[in-house]
Parts: sequence; C-alpha cells; structure tokens
Amino acid sequence: MPRRASELPDELRDEIRRLAAEDLDGLLHEAREQARARVRAQLVDAFVDAMTTPASRPLEPSPRPVGEPGLYVYGVVAADAPPAAMPPALDGSPTMLVPDGPVAAVAGVVDLAEFDEQALRANLGRIEWVERVARGHDRVLAEIRPQTTVVPMRMCTIYRTEEAVHDMLRRETEALCAALAELRGRAEWGVKAWAPARGRAEPGERDADPSGTAYMRRRRAQLGRRDRDAEALDGLAVAIHERLVEVADAAVLGPLADPPAGESRRMILNSSYLVADAAGDGFRGAVAGLAAGLVERGIEFDVTGPWPAYSFVPAALGATL
Repeated sequence: MPRRASELPDELRDEIRRLAAEDLDGLLHEAREQARARVRAQLVDAFVDAMTTPASRPLEPSPRPVGEPGLYVYGVVAADAPPAAMPPALDGSPTMLVPDGPVAAVAGVVDLAEFDEQALRANLGRIEWVERVARGHDRVLAEIRPQTTVVPMRMCTIYRTEEAVHDMLRRETEALCAALAELRGRAEWGVKAWAPARGRAEPGERDADPSGTAYMRRRRAQLGRRDRDAEALDGLAVAIHERLVEVADAAVLGPLADPPAGESRRMILNSSYLVADAAGDGFRGAVAGLAAGLVERGIEFDVTGPWPAYSFVPAALGATL
C-alpha cells in the first residue's frame, strides 16, 4: 500500500519537492504545446483565408458560369528581361506574360470552377490536390529562375481578368522592382540541422539502488543533463547559423518542426539563406565543412536549393507560401 507523503523520510520528501520545482519548466512547456495543438485546429480556417487571399488581392468573385477562365499568377519578372522559354502551366498549357510598365506577370489560364475562393476552400482540404498544385507552382518558378530573376507569388494567386492583373502590377510596381533588384543573381537555400534524439538512462543504472531517494537523485541528474544538453545544442545551432550567414546575403530562421513518429533525431536548426549564384558552391562547401566537423556528435544536415526565393520577398506581395 502506498505511503502518504507525511510518512516518507524527510530526505525523500525534500528530493520530491526539489524535483517538482525543477520539473516546472518542463511541465509548463508541455502544457503550452498541448494548448498550441488545440489552437492549431482552430487556425485552419484562418490559414485557408491566408492561402486564398493574397495581399495583392484579385477582384472579388461574382456569380459565374462553370468553366469561366481566370488567371493564375506564378511570379513577376522584369518586363525587359523575360524568360527565353516560357514553361508550361499547371495543366500543361502555355504560360504567358502580362506586362505593365517595368514588370510583367507570368500567368496561366485556369478554370474558376476549380480555383475561385469557394472551390479553393474545398480543394485545400484535399492533400492530393494541394501536392499537385504546389509541385506545379514550384516547377514553373524553378524553370524560370535560371533564365531570369523572378519574384515568386504565393500559391493560388488567382485573378478573374487580365485587367485585374494589370491593376495589381500598377499598384505594386515599386515593391516589385525593389524585390527584383534584391533577388537578382541570388537564390534561396534551405538548411536543416538534426541532432540525435535524447537518450535514456542506462538500464543498469535503474537497478543499482531501488530506493526512492536514489531514484530521485538519478532523476535530478537526468534533468540536469537534459538542460545542459539543450543549452549546448542551442549554442551549436547559433554557431552553425552564424557560419552560414557569413557566405549568404540574407537569412531567415524558421520554426523547429516536431520529428515524425518514430524519428530518431530532433531538429535544432531550420533556416533559409539568400545566396548569390556565384557563391553557391562556397555555401555548399560551408555546409559540408560543418557536417564533417560535427559528424562525431551525430549532427546531420539536410540541404535544399537553389530555389526561387520564396522566403525573401516582402510579405505584402503575398509571395510566400
């Protein structure tokens, strides 16, 4: 039969109180994560609104017959530096340029029965549809980027008419020209760094002394190691990031994603870097050097790029996914 707290030895009660105090931060973190999970579900509708309502807002939808065409804008290029070869659109039909002053939109015709606001709300809940459109959107931009500088627009930037596209280009001319100048000759690279998952206590350690006091002492030691480990990894992530910033023109830190179920490693860095095309090999070399120097600590790197610079376009342009 379990003993009451008042019946426990004084030393063990003291250990329990100390352990509870030291666990407080961890408990608060778990509570915050659980709250975030509940809130995350409530944010789905808001996320759909953000995905389907670009800052450079198209004309409001109106009643339309099935099959009415609209224009899907993939990105914006300089009017005097168009792509030499226009890539096919989502459905394989040709893309086209809609020029207005110094800038031009790269656009393709789509069916508003699939892409107006009402249809998008339904389609964004279908993972197969989202994957197909996201891959097609990125393919168009990836084929343009080696040919000329492109400002990537957010996925599903839809306009009802060509005149609506002209209106957007006129309103955003200054910001688009500034973005084109910043991105010229540069691309986005993504870097994720991973550390081994936290280890557990050695099996033999549990059996050395089965008393409650000894257990509490071991638990306190484990918490201390966990805190020191987390602090060391935070410092390591900062050092990695600072090294890569040295060979990049700009950087954006992203959130650390929770590992998938069964994953044996944890993310310590998730960053995007704007790198000059001429410095691409040097950037890859910097990552490789970091990986070689940290292999004994079990640090792994995932590097992607070069990509259109989604993360380095003003959010007001609705350019990031």
